[in-house]
Amino acid sequence: MEMIIKNKKDKSKKIKKLMVILIALILVAAATFGVIYTIKGGSNNEVIDFSNYSEKTITKAQTITSSGVYNITGDIKGTIVVDAKNANVKIVLENANIEATDGPAIYVKNAKNVYIESKGENTLSGKATTDLNGVIYSKSDLTLEGDGTLNITSNIDGIVSKDNLKILSGIYVIKAEDDGIVSKDSVYVKDGSVTITSSHDGIKASNEKSGTIKIEGGTFNITTGSGSKTTTKTSDFDDSNSKSIKGIKA
Repeated sequence: MEMIIKNKKDKSKKIKKLMVILIALILVAAATFGVIYTIKGGSNNEVIDFSNYSEKTITKAQTITSSGVYNITGDIKGTIVVDAKNANVKIVLENANIEATDGPAIYVKNAKNVYIESKGENTLSGKATTDLNGVIYSKSDLTLEGDGTLNITSNIDGIVSKDNLKILSGIYVIKAEDDGIVSKDSVYVKDGSVTITSSHDGIKASNEKSGTIKIEGGTFNITTGSGSKTTTKTSDFDDSNSKSIKGIKA
């Protein structure tokens, strides 16, 4: 009887040890995932395959309410609104010109992930407001990519994300009366060419406690009106430990 009890105790101890090890592994994984999740500039490492999503063509100002790929070419007067809860949306701009006279050119009100891909030469302009202060204004995670050019002219900020912002590729030319690119939580740049002329900051993560900027590649030409001269940054620049470098602020 004593031997049986001892074996049960030993087994119990082994189980407890295994549980401790398992919990430790989970905590390590969670911590690692947390770093990947914030990545000092990115919502997560999820790669969304849009090849199986339905495609539609947009020819006028309207509201997108469901997941899918939305192709825009030519001239549009007004605002493209994304209001699609938990949806993955990709907007493809191909030689498009969107001019909004009251608010952003593209307004992401609600979505899970929104991608904006640029093909050819594209131009966005709008009349940003105090509440919607960017020509591209997103309340969700926003990813920019493509092999084309995206020109943005704004009376306040150029691109604003209230969550995480990624730039994977593309050419961006931004002229803004206030800030060029603003993201609340993080800005992550993998590659691309970014030219910003702004009166205040060039690129900014606005969350003072945890806002981060990480730049892995790309070329940057930033001219600001707050004392910064034109600066060019290429590849291995990481602003995670710096608060301000010539127009780039975290």
